[in-house]
Amino acid sequence: RGGLFSFHGHTDVKELALYAQDSINVGHWSLNLGLRGDFYNALTRDRQAEPRLGAAYNIKSTNTVLRVSYARTMESPFNENLVIADVGCNIPFLATLVPPPGVSCSTGRINPGYRNEFHAGLQQALGRYLVVSGDYIWKYTHNGYDFGIVGSTPITFPIEWHNAKIPGYAIRVSVPNYRGFSAQMVMSS
Repeated sequence: RGGLFSFHGHTDVKELALYAQDSINVGHWSLNLGLRGDFYNALTRDRQAEPRLGAAYNIKSTNTVLRVSYARTMESPFNENLVIADVGCNIPFLATLVPPPGVSCSTGRINPGYRNEFHAGLQQALGRYLVVSGDYIWKYTHNGYDFGIVGSTPITFPIEWHNAKIPGYAIRVSVPNYRGFSAQMVMSS
């Protein structure tokens, strides 16, 4: 026999971020320095300092820019249905519907994670009317998030995965503004 599923849960989610940044140019070098602090208060609490560093070198004779960067970021869970995700495995009805087949339901707290992200790239001007830019990206994430779905309902909630290593690339080809015309194409993996 069927019936309505009644669930009542509540929490406040508060997140505060403070940051400072600066850009320093010395000769052919450009340095970007930053520090962000995140304060997360929800079902759990977390505080993280997140440095950002970037360096670029401009080779003017060839119109080439070489660059590298690093950023650490807090990965906070999605707020939508956060409470149901936190207690779902303790509710027998949800525990059978929440995890993917063959995965056991976890009863642990959903905590913010972190990501270390690295970029290395170059930008090349080809004449006055074409610029090609490419980056290789490495993302190392601990406690990342995605959405889970309760059965075949429209109810979504955050799910946590332990860690991931995601490498990839990004390429952009653009035509700078020429008499009101510009164009851009972006590709990535």
